[in-house]
Amino acid sequence: MSNIPDPMLEAETLLRARNVPFRRATRYQIKIGSKLSYFPHKGTIFVDREPRARSSTGLAALGTVLRELGHLPRAASTSPRHRLSPTPSINVDIMSLDVPADPGASTDQLDRPR
Repeated sequence: MSNIPDPMLEAETLLRARNVPFRRATRYQIKIGSKLSYFPHKGTIFVDREPRARSSTGLAALGTVLRELGHLPRAASTSPRHRLSPTPSINVDIMSLDVPADPGASTDQLDRPR
């Protein structure tokens, strides 16, 4: 197996780790929901019915669009009510986490902030 990262496998690993339903529409395209397409090799993001691709690209931009479209929870509010919550929370940008080079490797490392 090659040590060259495969952008398709990286994207699929992150989506699976966060329980985001998707399907591989082609060997170049991941379809998320009914209106979001991600092309991992170029990082291009298309939202159906928008006139062109989003200007931001890559996994971090995908995370932003996933939150925008409701596929991922939004970042926690900074209101005092939330700051005083008895349950502490850790906010991590899921799309910036490392992905194992081996697609068969455990995704446990994706759940721990660095």
